[in-house]
Amino acid sequence: MCPPNRINPKGVRVMVKGQPKTEEVIPLAALKESINKAAYGYTDKHVGPKEEIGNKGGSLSNRLRAALAGA
Repeated sequence: MCPPNRINPKGVRVMVKGQPKTEEVIPLAALKESINKAAYGYTDKHVGPKEEIGNKGGSLSNRLRAALAGA
């Protein structure tokens, strides 16, 4: 995963490293409701289910939390 480095008023832009087709903006409203749900929703959609890929959603949620804390 690429670090979520694009925070704007609409949300946070994320994508899987080296795969521009997976670029997506996660809305700030979704992140305020639940960072974990937003992160796992993204990874399930673009990477695969947790049972197959492991804890990539957890890693993304930690990166999102850090990015939002620094914004």
